[in-house]
Amino acid sequence: MNRWLQGVVVAVLVALVAWWGVGVYRITNNHDFEIFYRAAERLRTGENIYAESRAFREALESGQFNMQDDSIQWPYGNPPLLAILTVPLT
Repeated sequence: MNRWLQGVVVAVLVALVAWWGVGVYRITNNHDFEIFYRAAERLRTGENIYAESRAFREALESGQFNMQDDSIQWPYGNPPLLAILTVPLT
């Protein structure tokens, strides 16, 4: 395969990955870092890192949950190690 064709193939692949990434970004709220950061802050101050889990579950069960609502406090639902690793960023 010549260099020009390789460049075209790479450019097409990069464009497809970028298009896919934009599509994924648009359909998710992308709260992961915010959730890890909030859990790490709570861990640093000695609070419960799982404090929002109950309220979130109640919102889900009552039908008040809306995935597009950015004001919802998403709960931390991972093992504590991820919050511990995020503590230096707080």
